[in-house]
Amino acid sequence: MRKFQKRSIALIVLAVIAVAFGLTGCGNTDKTTPGESTPKQIAVSSGEEHSAAFSFADVSDLQFWFGSGAGGWCTVLNIAEDGSFSGEYMDSELGAQTTYLCDFTGQFSQPIQVNDDTYSVQLESISYERESGTEERAVVEGYDWTYSYTEPYGLDDATELLIYLPGTPVADLPEGYQRWMSGYGDEIGSELPFYGLYNVNGEQGFSSHVIEPGD
Repeated sequence: MRKFQKRSIALIVLAVIAVAFGLTGCGNTDKTTPGESTPKQIAVSSGEEHSAAFSFADVSDLQFWFGSGAGGWCTVLNIAEDGSFSGEYMDSELGAQTTYLCDFTGQFSQPIQVNDDTYSVQLESISYERESGTEERAVVEGYDWTYSYTEPYGLDDATELLIYLPGTPVADLPEGYQRWMSGYGDEIGSELPFYGLYNVNGEQGFSSHVIEPGD
């Protein structure tokens, strides 16, 4: 299962940037409404044809991304061939010198085919590295910084998640998923160019991208 070993370095860099540029109040954005996605951060899948018999091996070399360019927050999730997964949620309220974090692991059930383009999985288990609601403080470049541990946004009340294959007609996708993809605009076209992951209860949509070397 992949680890997010660069997190500490990334958080320090984030803090330094906040101090250097005097950024304030851009962090813990209201997430009840989807913001604009950041297409440049998402590399669509290679476009190769996929058989109808989907398995987790098809996405084990991809990373699922859920976020908004407007808020600077994101959740990333990796799925292994056995359906186990690991991920990280991060958001920062730079004016308050606070970073919200959640490292998590869990297990999906084996996928069940819904139709030619869609598979359903159940969230069988999820656990957090640090207990939600706890905090710790650190001094970063001479400034007090708070790390606030929370639950991962994007998996709110998750029980069933739907996996959409590349080539799924966008018109067939639920409105909840389409809202999160609205930032892509014409880049998506009429068919989904990547794998989609949709939390049915939370109406929250992830998109896949290729993991670059060093990620």
